[in-house]
Amino acid sequence: MAGGYCSIHNHSAKANVFHVIHGTLYVRQFTAQGDRLRCSHIADGQSLLVPAGIWHQFWARTVVTAVEVYLAVGGECDAEDIERHPGLAVGGLADDYCSMEQLWAKAFREMACTTK
Repeated sequence: MAGGYCSIHNHSAKANVFHVIHGTLYVRQFTAQGDRLRCSHIADGQSLLVPAGIWHQFWARTVVTAVEVYLAVGGECDAEDIERHPGLAVGGLADDYCSMEQLWAKAFREMACTTK
């Protein structure tokens, strides 16, 4: 769904692999304090691994067809292995933006400035 996103969350004993079949999926990864580790966008045919224990969030700006795979790390893959963090300040960005699109756009502008 265009504009769809998930909460900021992590999994202690499973890693996520996102594979995009069509479209572009944005994935942010952070520390528990909200410091941005990386912002990635993956498009047609690309995959991304988010290790266990890393806070993350994904967002589909447009319609995306993707597959999400969980990889158990050191045990069984428990469906209850998720910790949501709704109050996390994301990458030093305030939560007062009126839309996810503005929040992501600012995060990617800042990332472009710091990676040149």
